[in-house]
Amino acid sequence: MIGRILQIKLGDVTGAMKEYQYIADNHSEHVLADSALYNVGRCYEVIGDDTRAEMIYLRLLRNHPGSSRSEDARLRLDELSLMVR
Repeated sequence: MIGRILQIKLGDVTGAMKEYQYIADNHSEHVLADSALYNVGRCYEVIGDDTRAEMIYLRLLRNHPGSSRSEDARLRLDELSLMVR
């Protein structure tokens, strides 16, 4: 929730990314860990670091293969690969 407030309401993408990353790294079994990781990837995209975003999406697919965010991560990876062409 703090990450969303920072990102959406305050426009603090870096602060939001830190909050999401904290959840992903320290609470990897939490029900929202996959969403936190996905949001880290989106934040990297916002700041223009598509390479790191791809790495985060791949980590999500590896660590949370059956999560509801897996399909979202696949779609983002597809979008990023199309942008490179």
